[in-house]
Amino acid sequence: MVATRNVGGESEDMRAAASIVFQDDIEYSKKLLDGASALYSFANDKNKRRSYSCDNSNIARYYNSAGYWDEIIWSVAWMFFASGNVSYLERATEDTVATYAKAFSRILIRVC
Repeated sequence: MVATRNVGGESEDMRAAASIVFQDDIEYSKKLLDGASALYSFANDKNKRRSYSCDNSNIARYYNSAGYWDEIIWSVAWMFFASGNVSYLERATEDTVATYAKAFSRILIRVC
C-alpha cells in the first residue's frame, strides 16, 4: 500500500463526514472523529509529502495526482465541520494551504 497524504487525507475526510452523519449515535460518532483525527495527523506528517502516484506508473495510469494540497484543504474543512475546532479553520486559511491548493482561485478570478 502506498502511504501518502492523498490516501490518508481522503480516508480522514470520509470518517469526519461520517461522524456528522452519525452524530445521533454519540459513541460511534466520537469513534469516527477520533479515527479521522489520527488520519489527519498522519496525512499532515511532513515526512510523507509526495503525491499518491509518485513513482508508480500503475497508479499514474488511472489517477495521476499532481499534489496533495487539495487533500489538505478538504481535510481541514471536514475536520472543522465535524469537530468545531477552530484550529482546523485556521489551517485552511493559511496562505500556503490556500495558495498551493488554489482554493480561492476561482473566486478571485471572478472578483478581479
